[in-house]
Amino acid sequence: MLASMTLLAREQLVRFNPRILTQTQRSIALGVLTKPDRIETGEEEIWKQRVLNKDSGRYLRLGWFSVRLLDPRQLKENLTREEASAQEIAFFTSKTPWSSISMSSHNLGVPKLVNSLSNTLSDLISKR
Repeated sequence: MLASMTLLAREQLVRFNPRILTQTQRSIALGVLTKPDRIETGEEEIWKQRVLNKDSGRYLRLGWFSVRLLDPRQLKENLTREEASAQEIAFFTSKTPWSSISMSSHNLGVPKLVNSLSNTLSDLISKR
């Protein structure tokens, strides 16, 4: 998982390195971008391409996801899951670069991540 507030230069510390992963690990790896609201100016298109899984150097078979969780102020408001989801949807549909991506067909939001993880786990269990 990468928090977007982490500079791309610092990414060297957590860079995905396919040479050190086993075949199984490669087949189930996925990326998660957290805090998309904190992407630094000028890096929006880089992260958009990554979430669309079009960054050839960071391509993952299961793709990349971006989620926007509640901030500390919102956590204190004790929002319901539905209210938190509505805020996440509002963010992705109104903020650049995410607003140019279809939420229904791409990996934006917690529900898409949960669904992918659930399907991946089910596939792994059925193969055993």
